[in-house]
Amino acid sequence: MISRYHYYSDGIAILALVTLFLLILYSALSNPYGRISRVRNPFATKRKGRTIELTKVFELQVKRSLFWQAFAYMKCAWHIVSNVRAGSKAKGKNLPGVIRDIHRLRFDPRKPYLISGDHFNVFYPRNLGVFYYAMLDPRSALGKSDWENRQRIYLQTVAYALAAFKKNKDCTTTIVPVGSNAVSCVNIYHYPSDALYGILFALAALEDNSFFQKRYPFESENSFGLETKEAASSLIFEYKDLLVDLITKYYKKVFDEKTGLVRTD
Repeated sequence: MISRYHYYSDGIAILALVTLFLLILYSALSNPYGRISRVRNPFATKRKGRTIELTKVFELQVKRSLFWQAFAYMKCAWHIVSNVRAGSKAKGKNLPGVIRDIHRLRFDPRKPYLISGDHFNVFYPRNLGVFYYAMLDPRSALGKSDWENRQRIYLQTVAYALAAFKKNKDCTTTIVPVGSNAVSCVNIYHYPSDALYGILFALAALEDNSFFQKRYPFESENSFGLETKEAASSLIFEYKDLLVDLITKYYKKVFDEKTGLVRTD
């Protein structure tokens, strides 16, 4: 009886270790910011004259089954835990050097979307209008190359969110890569209060050359022009029905129709 108990307990322990190993391995393969990533970029950008052109490389898949959603939650948790101490460190030895390192690492158009740090390497659409709200303010650019990269990765990130939410049919707090060309859309805690805002903010900033100057007026030596207006207009035209649907769903879920106030349930 005792030997049978040990047999089962050893089997469970081995199964747990194998499962953990597979979770770690697949999380690494599906982390676009990891060293062994197999995640592909569904959108590409390039300069064409004085504009930045956006091209769809392939159709982004959205996995909606319980299995993939459960994996997405576990993947989010693992990335946070594993990267708290193991994340990359800036190589710069002074403040300007650290800033350059961060810009080079984060504003890389070879990546599919923006992240706020190694431990948050899944996609939070809210970052478009919260964490990276000043992304397209040319007055904070470090130079011509930095400005171009910022526009390209920001444009790709918005397109990524729109493509995912079109397949998912609603906004979520988090978009998690679960394969080379697939994601799973999940909500952390609750329905998002600011994911849709982030997308709308980004589209407005991508289309308006004086978006930041009108809202935050101050003088700067930088005078880079916005090169994403045509691409942003094309995105708005392509996803206009989706945006109307997302806004309608947002109002129904967030606001009380009788009082006009935010729902408390």
